[in-house]
Amino acid sequence: MIEAMRFLVVALAFAIGCGGGAKTGTTPKPDDDKTVAKVTTSRLEIAEISIKEGTQSLLVHADGKVEIVDGDQTQTLGTLTSDGLFTNSTGQTGQLQDDGSFTTPDGPAPFKLDDETLVVGETKLRIEDGTLKGGKVDTSSVAITGVTTRGTRRTALLMIGFILLGN
Repeated sequence: MIEAMRFLVVALAFAIGCGGGAKTGTTPKPDDDKTVAKVTTSRLEIAEISIKEGTQSLLVHADGKVEIVDGDQTQTLGTLTSDGLFTNSTGQTGQLQDDGSFTTPDGPAPFKLDDETLVVGETKLRIEDGTLKGGKVDTSSVAITGVTTRGTRRTALLMIGFILLGN
């Protein structure tokens, strides 16, 4: 199995303070209906998106296929739809919920999308000018391309959340 994206997993683990994920059994709730409308207006936009450092990349393709590439090795992770349904290569599914949480077969993921921000514990990560901002370490060596709209930023942030799940 490819050990691609280890660089980003390690960097993000330090960026979020080596833990501090959501407490088991709790799901943040929106304050009012306006919050829900803001989150669900446009869940995701499926496009050619790359999250890259060195020779390692996490790619989302326009057809929803998600891959990890490490040099000349490629591993398909699964497929993603614009309504937030992710089906991995073994057929298991997860779903982005209206409140920005992501539910896996094992329960809620330890992150949440809050509009164009990935929230992991008390850490908030965002994408600005093709780089990841927020957290406690420098992630400027991570290049993010294909992110030009609110929907593509949300898609890329969800992928970064998936990388955290693999940690």
